[in-house]
Amino acid sequence: MSTYKNTPCTTWGGLVNTSSANFGLTTAGEFSNAVTDCGLWLNGVNLGTRYEGTYSGFSNRVGSCSDWTNWQNWDAPTKSAIKNFAMASMDALQVKDYFFWTWKIGNSSMTGKVETPHWSYQLGLENGWMPTDPRSAIGFCGNTDPWSPPLAAWQTGGAGAGNIPPSVTSALAWPPATLSTGGPVASLPAYTPTGTVVTLPVPSFTQSSRTTATIDVGNGWANSADTGGMFVPIPTCSYLDPWIGPSASPPSPLCSSAAQRRSFELSDEPLITPAPSS
Repeated sequence: MSTYKNTPCTTWGGLVNTSSANFGLTTAGEFSNAVTDCGLWLNGVNLGTRYEGTYSGFSNRVGSCSDWTNWQNWDAPTKSAIKNFAMASMDALQVKDYFFWTWKIGNSSMTGKVETPHWSYQLGLENGWMPTDPRSAIGFCGNTDPWSPPLAAWQTGGAGAGNIPPSVTSALAWPPATLSTGGPVASLPAYTPTGTVVTLPVPSFTQSSRTTATIDVGNGWANSADTGGMFVPIPTCSYLDPWIGPSASPPSPLCSSAAQRRSFELSDEPLITPAPSS
């Protein structure tokens, strides 16, 4: 575990700095202290692990997962190495812009103990491999020039926001001709944006007899300029049951060519929602 001490720093630190400076608010979706896929049913029930070579498509065994899951037997150097990895991860991700997955892992009903210890923040706090204050990770990576706030106006919806160079938009045709895992869009089931938009119900208030003030509760839709309809199935198209599984053959033909053309012609360019008024 100690060999991974600086991995988050060298892998994530520079990327987060660059993204924060050149893009804006950058948040890591999640991270944990795991460097293997060892853990009870971590990959799915009875699916095995890559580390032990029991997961489908991974026959090369690296080692036994018991060393990674028997946290009751971890010695002080092991706990220190895991804590160093956590501190490096927190600092590389700017200490505050992340989610640790997850706060608490329950005890297994079979063994009575946590079987995925690297994923439990609570267990780490209780046993000394997580910092009690994440702010203590600041500077752990040794970055002498970390990004620091505030965000620029154009990064938060202010002046300059939404000014996308034509050289960028021209390379992103809408709708796209192909999808990376789906093939040509023309060969996929199509939908048409002619349905009624679902809006949130607005609240109702009982006015006090001591005031004449009124409250504008809106209409349940955040952007009145967005008048596009909901995408709904086209009557002349066929659609697979979404729960039928990836190996099922699609119906043929999926849609008539006229139906596909109609769905694309009705598709609007993505609408940029303006920043909230101050």
